[in-house]
Amino acid sequence: MRRLIVFIGGPILLLAGLLLLLVLLPFGPPHLHRTGSRIIRLWLATAAALFGVRCEVRGAPAPAPVLFVANHVSWLDIPVIGSRVEASFLSKAEIRHWPVIGFLAARTGTLFIERGRPGASEAAIGTVRDCLCTGHSVVLFPEAGTSPGRSVRRFHPRLVQAAIDCAVPVQPVAIQYLHQGHPDPLVPFVDGASFLESVWRITRRRYIQARLTFFDPIETRGRSRDEIATEARERILSVFDPAWEEETVDSTLASRIRNAEDAETQRTRRE
Repeated sequence: MRRLIVFIGGPILLLAGLLLLLVLLPFGPPHLHRTGSRIIRLWLATAAALFGVRCEVRGAPAPAPVLFVANHVSWLDIPVIGSRVEASFLSKAEIRHWPVIGFLAARTGTLFIERGRPGASEAAIGTVRDCLCTGHSVVLFPEAGTSPGRSVRRFHPRLVQAAIDCAVPVQPVAIQYLHQGHPDPLVPFVDGASFLESVWRITRRRYIQARLTFFDPIETRGRSRDEIATEARERILSVFDPAWEEETVDSTLASRIRNAEDAETQRTRRE
């Protein structure tokens, strides 16, 4: 049932996004004015709801400008976080070229970084700095990639420099997808899966249980980017059970995936 809802509602939602852009663009970039920002958040909330996301929120986002730093599990992180905060996301440049989605992202304030290109990091720092110093918030995923959601990888501190330069706080944000008290094995966008493969797997679930935890902001004055990144990671890591990290992909995780898929198949048949 969820899969049918997504594959019917998804194109309608994308079309609605394009039509809204046509209405809002004459008034300037949508993410730079209050009405446009609210509409973007509503659109992202609708996208999350389309996939059956039920989000528990702990804490509250700090007022702009702030640099949100979060762990990264899936492309689903963007509608889940974006529906709760008014901020631009820093994303890999490849997404700019995705059909429809790339166009929407580029026109709604997404900041793009070209990894691997000489000078890319400095350019990214400058882009984030410009956004923060003009009073707008940014969401950064400093792991520089997605993880299976059982722990938190090392945070790359370089882009935190933009927050230091603008003297704005850094707010750690933990995002988790849970199923029966453990990390949901169907949600992580890992192992080279394509976007459509990820959508196909996620839509096996009727609902996705997400949890967002907003920690107290970290002041940046007088601190190095390495110190800030380390403290942010430690705070986020504090809500992860250390036992989750010991679960292996070959046994526990694979077993959960099979069990979850079997359970969803049986539930669908009963319906």
